Amino acid sequence: MQTLDITLPQGWSELTSKQVTRVAYYLSLGVAETEFLVRLGLEFADLRPRGTRVTEEGRIVYRYYHRQRGNMLLTAEQVSSIAEAMRWVTKEPEPMAAPILDGLPTPDAQLYGVTFEQFITADTACAAYVRTQNPDALRMMCAAFYPKSGLFDPEKVEAEARRIAYLPGWQLEAVVLWFIGAKKMLTRKYPALYAATGSDESPASGGEVLLGLLSSLNEGRVIDNERIKATELHEVFYELNRRVRAAEKAES
Repeated sequence: MQTLDITLPQGWSELTSKQVTRVAYYLSLGVAETEFLVRLGLEFADLRPRGTRVTEEGRIVYRYYHRQRGNMLLTAEQVSSIAEAMRWVTKEPEPMAAPILDGLPTPDAQLYGVTFEQFITADTACAAYVRTQNPDALRMMCAAFYPKSGLFDPEKVEAEARRIAYLPGWQLEAVVLWFIGAKKMLTRKYPALYAATGSDESPASGGEVLLGLLSSLNEGRVIDNERIKATELHEVFYELNRRVRAAEKAES
């Protein structure tokens, strides 16, 4: 048998935008975990099935085609080792590349350039989708991150959500995977802010929390709310994280 000499991603951070989408696709099939890992691992290894054959010893081997190495014969153990190498994908998502949606402008993987209001809109919709599995909420989340013009407009997000209704659900689910990983990045980057909420979930979810965050930033000047909502997310979170740390230091 041939010695395996293939390269596979070893974690979420090594996935390309296309591979993130493929993970979501195979998850949508609802197959057993072993089959999911085998099919995903073979695709990422660029191995295309060509059936089976029986060796002179009566052993069944699997035939595959690799674009660079041509035809290959692999044992069941070798195929299983490819699947095992992908087992990390069954764990909770980590920060990764943002998936591509039908040529729409792709957001930065670490949410740079995303506004505070854009994040709030997407996060609220994502929470609603996780809770209800309502596809309208899923489309709303994706529309917030993937506006056609590349610039988020809260007045147009519902229309944007209707416009992408033709996209398959599994493709939009890839955005959920990415967003879960991105929020984990925020948790690590702004630990004081997230710790102050008493949860690893977003410190900015829903209308009431939004008002609370705005109040902590506008210092009583409600007129500043629109400016704050249009501010880049990391600037807002940095300032909130700084204020929490300052408050903790003053208390101690």
